[in-house]
Amino acid sequence: MKRNKVKITYDRDADVLAFNVGGGKLDHAEEMWPFIVHFSKAKKPIYLEIVDASKMIPQIVGAAVHTKAAA
Repeated sequence: MKRNKVKITYDRDADVLAFNVGGGKLDHAEEMWPFIVHFSKAKKPIYLEIVDASKMIPQIVGAAVHTKAAA
C-alpha cells in the first residue's frame, strides 16, 4: 500500500494550519468549522485547513486530554 506524505504548513498572517494529506486535484471544499476540508472528485480528502489555528489547536488538544482523563 502506497502512503502519501503529509505536508503541514502554517500561515501566520491568516492563522491557518494546513495539512496536504493526499495527491490529486481539488474538486470542492466543505466547511465544518473550524475545519475546511478540500476533496477530490472521488470525494477523498486531500487538503485540510484549521481556521483560527492559534485559538483552535489548544482547544482541540485540551478537549482530547480531558476526554482521555475522563475515560
